[in-house]
Amino acid sequence: MKGPVAVLGAGSMGHGIAEILAREFKTVWLYDPDLEQLKGVRKRISDSLLRLRKYGLITDQTAKLTLERIKTTSEIKQAVELASFIIEAVPENLQLKQDLLGSLDSISHDDAIFATNTSSYTILEISKGVPQKRHSNIVGSHFFLPAQIVPLVEVSRGIFTTDDVFLNTFSLWLRCGKKPIRVNRDVPGYVGNRLQRAIVRESLALLAEGTATAEDIDLAVQMGFGVRYQVRGPLAQRDFA
Repeated sequence: MKGPVAVLGAGSMGHGIAEILAREFKTVWLYDPDLEQLKGVRKRISDSLLRLRKYGLITDQTAKLTLERIKTTSEIKQAVELASFIIEAVPENLQLKQDLLGSLDSISHDDAIFATNTSSYTILEISKGVPQKRHSNIVGSHFFLPAQIVPLVEVSRGIFTTDDVFLNTFSLWLRCGKKPIRVNRDVPGYVGNRLQRAIVRESLALLAEGTATAEDIDLAVQMGFGVRYQVRGPLAQRDFA
């Protein structure tokens, strides 16, 4: 994947994704129609890079280069017209996402990859706003807040996503220093959120039954199996046991 890339949405998730992409790409366009949002986004990125430098996770040179590579704009055509990879990171509103991705058809390259940061909606639902000819180039790339810190990216394919688009997107995030996983079925919630929700459901049941206090239920995760999960996931733990 060559040339510039684009992030649509400069909010909590978008500015972190732009920061990640700037590790690999020389030009990263960060688009948002809200001028007030754009005014503050460079400081948010700068503050994020400052924290990474503080803990020795990046060098001063990397921080400087990352910030220089990110260009902000309120003109969507400027952001996407030359981009090989475009990812939307707008609020979780299906109509908004459909309309936004649909608007890219006439202003972006025919072979540009359209990625969505959603985990609430399927790729098939998101694709309904996009011409059929583009469906093979739509892929999921779901991050967890803060995107620039949490290593995981869930790369999900729709029923029309080509193998090349799926694998190229996976490789892209790998090159950017993330830990991507492949989600091979187009399901809402992907993997991470479905696992989290299962724990939350059981936690609420335990609390409602009076089995333990909220504080102790949280501690059971934080100081118990939550620590072990840094070493082995639940399936590897079962194999080991």
